[in-house]
Formats: sequence, structure tokens, C-alpha cells
Amino acid sequence: MRQPLQVVLLALVAAPLAPACYQVHSGDGWQELYEVEPNDQPSQANWIGTLLPGDTLAVQGRIDELGPDLLDGFAMRSGAPIHVQFALWAAQPGADLDVCLYDPDLGEYIACWETSAQPETGAFTIYGAGKNVHLVVSSYLGDSAYRLEVRVYDTCCMDTLAPGDIVADGILAAHRAGTAARWARYGEQPALEPAQARRLVLPGEVLEIDLESGAILRQPALIELR
Repeated sequence: MRQPLQVVLLALVAAPLAPACYQVHSGDGWQELYEVEPNDQPSQANWIGTLLPGDTLAVQGRIDELGPDLLDGFAMRSGAPIHVQFALWAAQPGADLDVCLYDPDLGEYIACWETSAQPETGAFTIYGAGKNVHLVVSSYLGDSAYRLEVRVYDTCCMDTLAPGDIVADGILAAHRAGTAARWARYGEQPALEPAQARRLVLPGEVLEIDLESGAILRQPALIELR
């Protein structure tokens, strides 16, 4: 019975991986998305869309404190001048998750929100359309499923700011002791080898599998919608 199971699993993960998140449904005003691995560096960031005032979306995902899944990147573009507010909810009691805002054009972070708050919250404003940014999730303490909620509001351009300028606000914090290296991995680590790729199997279930041997490296973890 083991060999047929491996064949089925390999068939499920062998399809090419799209850069977008897996969309489940839209309900209660929320566009619900699921994280798709790998998304541990800028070139792999899940695309969550061109954001416009009035958009509300939520991404379901999972992150590890010590690995192998240390970072989850989510790419978005401003479709107009927008003010974005986010809230990152950890599902595991006692887990402490953080968020950084990454500018792929500069190849560096603009701001980080590293507090012990549950949820971790913050906001940023993009003055003008067509600017790409990434929200990057990481764990300071504990492995946990999470829900990243994003709300988009209208804003107007200030005379002193050019289109594409970004201003971050909320409870900004300096890097916690010993954590700067974990964020740096987002821009520095090499691309994942195909044999170590992780794929979405079913909505809400992420399976890590060695594509060469067929060995299951991590069992699916069901992520339930709130």
C-alpha cells in the first residue's frame, strides 16, 4: 500500500508552482488566501494582488521558529495611493510572530514590527500607484499557523512626497537581540533545490516532500479559517 500512496502524493506536488497564493473563497467581505511554499526569498514571494482602497484580504499560513520554514514573503503592488493596515494573528498560544516591510526595488527592509503583541499590528502608506512591497512574516518564538489580515484605505499624496514613497507607522521596534540575521536570510539565501520544494496539496494543507525519494518530510497541517 505504501508505493501507491507515494505515487499519488508525487502527482499532487509535481505541478508547476504559481507565484500567487491559493485562493479559497471570499466571505464576510474578506478575500481568503492560503500561503504557498516556497516563499522564503523575494523571487518566491506569494503574490497577493494589486491593492486598492476598500480591499480586505487574509492569508492563512504557517511559520517555524528554528526551521525549516523561517520566513514567508507576500508581494503586493499599490494600484493607487493607499494606506495599509495589517494584523498578524498567531494560532498557537504563546507563539510570538513578527512582520517586516521589504522594498524589492531597494533590496532592503523599510520597517519592522517586532513586539510581543498578539496580534502584531502595523501600518504603512504608499504615495502613488505601481509601487511593489513585500510583507515578510517570521517567528520570534514558537512554531505556529497564522492569519495575516490586510485592510486597505484611501490616502492622498502629500506635496513633500513623490509617487512611490513609503511611510511606515504603527508600533515600530528595533531588531530584537539576535534576530537581525533571521530577516537577512530573506534577501541572501539561495533558491531552494527542487527536491526540497514544498507544495500545497489541498486547501489549507501544506506537505513537505523530497521529490527525488518520495519521502514525506512533514505531514500536512490543516489550517482552519476563523
